[in-house]
Amino acid sequence: MTWTRRLLAAALGIILSTGASAQVVGYGVPGKVTVIKPGRLIKFVARGSFTLPDALADDPRSEGGSLSFMGTGERFYPLSAGCWTGLGPGGDGSTGFKCRDTMCSSVVVKANLIKAVCRPDTGTFTLPETRPVNIVLGIGDGTRYCAACGGTPKGNPYNVFKRSDCTTPTACPPVELLVPAYGNPCCGGGPTMWSTLIAAAQANTVPLNVILNPASGPGAGTEIDPNYVNDTGSGPMGPMVDLKAAGGIVYGYVTTSYATRTLAAVEAEVDKYYDPAFWRGAGVLVDGIFLDEMSSDLPNVGYYQQLRGYVHAKDPSARVIANPGVTATQDTSGGTSGFTVQDYANAADVLVVFENTGSEYRTNYSAPAWVDTLTARHFAHLVHSESSTTDMTLDVGLAKSRNAGMLYVTDDVLSPNPWDTLATYWSSEVSQLSLP
Repeated sequence: MTWTRRLLAAALGIILSTGASAQVVGYGVPGKVTVIKPGRLIKFVARGSFTLPDALADDPRSEGGSLSFMGTGERFYPLSAGCWTGLGPGGDGSTGFKCRDTMCSSVVVKANLIKAVCRPDTGTFTLPETRPVNIVLGIGDGTRYCAACGGTPKGNPYNVFKRSDCTTPTACPPVELLVPAYGNPCCGGGPTMWSTLIAAAQANTVPLNVILNPASGPGAGTEIDPNYVNDTGSGPMGPMVDLKAAGGIVYGYVTTSYATRTLAAVEAEVDKYYDPAFWRGAGVLVDGIFLDEMSSDLPNVGYYQQLRGYVHAKDPSARVIANPGVTATQDTSGGTSGFTVQDYANAADVLVVFENTGSEYRTNYSAPAWVDTLTARHFAHLVHSESSTTDMTLDVGLAKSRNAGMLYVTDDVLSPNPWDTLATYWSSEVSQLSLP
């Protein structure tokens, strides 16, 4: 939704698609059939009784939309405002909307039907597809229709993925929290930050991912700072122990200095996070690695591919998050490196493609085409210097419409460190992210 229209919706007290406050609303829909023929066709049909997008707040003819399919493979389709037409008298949209573009020959939203037919680019899907396929149709910034198709298998799974009568999900996939917890538990805002994060992990309202950064990395010593984990004689204790016990997902911070650090230096810090001795016998380990200051220059893609492989060799289930902080890429090799933007996009499991202020996020964020080829689970956004709860709420809605799978918004400011205290509106942010 454009900034002006979002403010108008908020001023009128509109609940997107239902009528109460400017927020994202998600609807679980019953998938009647899902068909995937790699390289040929993706089709989804749901029948039932559906709430149409709000004509003021989320008219796709001005706001556009998106469509994603996620299983083992995935495909994300941006649906521009220009592809949509209104259904009903004079095309007023009173009975629904329809999109037709070069990738998707038909995307329909009606009160009794949701349908999508896209061909021939089916993304990274291959057969047999072994996981249920999640479908998310987004309209504007505020309306999402979500389905999960495990359902009843039909046909030969080596020829087609076909499921009928899929289970209706209770909610749309959440945007996860990714919190850079750079405050030391010893002092300043650190104690409150860590106790609040532990409580959030225990509540499990929203999936919580925490970036652990003891000393701009693991630190020079062979053991972690005792403020995080210690054993005073009665057994291991400390906020890291409590956070992991509560179910928090933790990433060890390592800077790459835009690929200027040697691989050996970066790998040595990764090694510490995976060394049980580093944790003072506490029996905890990280769940992945956060590579900060990622170079967005294509000749450096191989550097990050090696690091991703190095982490996965230690733990195949680990997630590697890399932070260029921007969407733009460069190619100082003039194409001779052989690496493409798609190689760059897949050099980590998750890319932080935005790290900047709230005002920049609302007014100047623009995603290049390659971002629209991957689903939300590949992207994270970090927003700081966002002073008001109202603007934070708008940022959450924008993140959901901008294909972000992880988000954190804070009113902490750049100097001296935007990530050393927790947002003062933390509870409201968790509530907003927990909405379907």
